[in-house]
Amino acid sequence: MKTPFDPYAIYNHYSLEIACYWLHQKQPQSIRLCTDNADIVIAIARRLMWTKQLIVETENIVTALQNHLNLKTTLYQPNMVVEAAFVPFSRQMYPIQPIAQWLVVVGENSFSYKSLLYPGQVGDNVFALKSWFEKRYRITDKVSLLEPYSMLRWSIASLAGSRFPSIHFQMGQRALDNIYVRNYLWWSGYIIVMIGEQIYEQAKNR
Repeated sequence: MKTPFDPYAIYNHYSLEIACYWLHQKQPQSIRLCTDNADIVIAIARRLMWTKQLIVETENIVTALQNHLNLKTTLYQPNMVVEAAFVPFSRQMYPIQPIAQWLVVVGENSFSYKSLLYPGQVGDNVFALKSWFEKRYRITDKVSLLEPYSMLRWSIASLAGSRFPSIHFQMGQRALDNIYVRNYLWWSGYIIVMIGEQIYEQAKNR
């Protein structure tokens, strides 16, 4: 059974923050949230109150957003035109990429420390995610979270604990300062976040 979504977990919080920050830079007037998980949608919707139209996948999510945030949303219909699509931890629900001008994806990566701790429980990986993404979109930015060096700092901070408070806070802060990784180790983080623009030729022939 999959663990319920925790919006306060560091990897969920920071991955949704960077994804929504990128969307804010693009200022789309309509955003489709591509997941059937109401808890994830609620966490994202709190960060996207500025957009004119949020589009969701099910009636249950429409109701959940109305009840939790008093937010009116639109139920997605086939062939509906949207400016941006957000696929949060749900890529494998969409064999064909959602159509929009901009696509943002957040996904797990089995080529990371998480698979060492929980073998076989991380169901996606960075290379499959990237290949899927690039079939319709050109990646304009990408980051990963919690790569090996970051996790090493977290581990040292945890081991230091209250016995060595200066080390605990110093290493914990360094881990936070470097939580987003864009260098050659970007593929090794536990969470991958990508944004891209639809390839012009495909958009033209849509």
